[in-house]
Amino acid sequence: MTPRAPAAALVLAAALLAAPAAHANGRVPMILSVEARPDVPDTILLGSTFGLVASTDRGASWGWVCEAALGYMGIFDPHVASAASGTWLVTLFASMARSADGGCTWTPPAGIDGAGGSWRAVAAHPTVPGTFYAANGGDSGAFALWVSTDDGLSFAPTTLASTAQYYDGIAVSPADPARLYVGSWYPTPPQGFVHASDDGGATWTTTEHTTATTTRLRVLGTSATDPDVVLWLNDGMTNGIWRSDDGGLTGALSWDGGGVRFAAFAVGADGTMYAANLGGDFVTSTDDGLTWTPAGTTPVSCLEAGAGGLYGCTNAISTGFPVGTSSDGALTFAGLYAFADTGGPIGTCAPGTPTRDLCDALWPAQRIALGIDTDAGVEADAGDGARGHCGCAIAPRVSGARGGPAASAWAGAAALLLTLAALLRSTYATRITRGKPPHPGVRSPGN
Repeated sequence: MTPRAPAAALVLAAALLAAPAAHANGRVPMILSVEARPDVPDTILLGSTFGLVASTDRGASWGWVCEAALGYMGIFDPHVASAASGTWLVTLFASMARSADGGCTWTPPAGIDGAGGSWRAVAAHPTVPGTFYAANGGDSGAFALWVSTDDGLSFAPTTLASTAQYYDGIAVSPADPARLYVGSWYPTPPQGFVHASDDGGATWTTTEHTTATTTRLRVLGTSATDPDVVLWLNDGMTNGIWRSDDGGLTGALSWDGGGVRFAAFAVGADGTMYAANLGGDFVTSTDDGLTWTPAGTTPVSCLEAGAGGLYGCTNAISTGFPVGTSSDGALTFAGLYAFADTGGPIGTCAPGTPTRDLCDALWPAQRIALGIDTDAGVEADAGDGARGHCGCAIAPRVSGARGGPAASAWAGAAALLLTLAALLRSTYATRITRGKPPHPGVRSPGN
């Protein structure tokens, strides 16, 4: 696989950024993540630069939850988790938001006030109902891996805690409900760690895995059948995926990313592992990451394995859609969601709920940003499309099209800027954490 130079992307991204602001927070619409649990096949949640997009009918229709309803505004990339109970959790900069009614009302979980930093990850336990894990981190505060055993109503810190560490990536073994892995890192000097627990987070074993290029260590996932196999990302110049078959005590480079920055990773229900770089190179593994085989070339920036197959945040400048699905092992992707498919704020929310009251007022401007209505003064006839409860006419879907030229333009801009953001994320994360105290040493359990 040949490395791809980002210079052309940088030039085009600069031109796109010079265009009028696409949203009230100044960000071009992009899809950043997909949450699609295999045991909840009807629900698909999309984390985005403009809030949360949700479907509860396997992608046949999509509703929007605005940033204001979730409890934040501005530049922030939320992480999303869901449970079989119907609970949705979304990370915010200084808190989290929980919904148990399909995204209509949102409340912060108890126990996390004053924790500090930003909430960098949240994950539902794959086999233990009602259990969530979340992680926060930053320059100063009570940073930890947190656990909820009451379906996200409240969280408490585990013994994995620090005052200056960035916890990054949570993986629970499907083969052992008590086995848990978390990544963490210090930017100055660069140091990365893999933390492993055999008892659901009560005690921890911490192992340093620092290489010359480590600026961020993020746990990616585990084997579907062997709890001792864990994979992580060393987010430096090489951006390789590392693999351990002894619970994180030792590790070796598994895939070097083809010399191009890492993009996404997922593990399917059948144990197949998927990895991709930002150049559009896909690889798959059927032996828990020991060997990798080239697959397709669809550019992606996120991956998720769910009941509907393999989901990916795709490069709409080449695919025509920001989210697609693959049923052939990542060889090809078909469109699942386009920005113009967004049907307004979630229609089942009653008056008096945040999503109904706050998002209705913001939807007319947001639908223009999504390319649904390019003329603010003109609405489509009622017969031309579905009319949302906000009174705005939703542009009809055209067979074989995904939102028309305006939507395609925004989709292409979104995908390109998402790639650019991923290229710069590691460098930016390091710069904003300058002045961090030196690492105080490794302690186990906890750190």
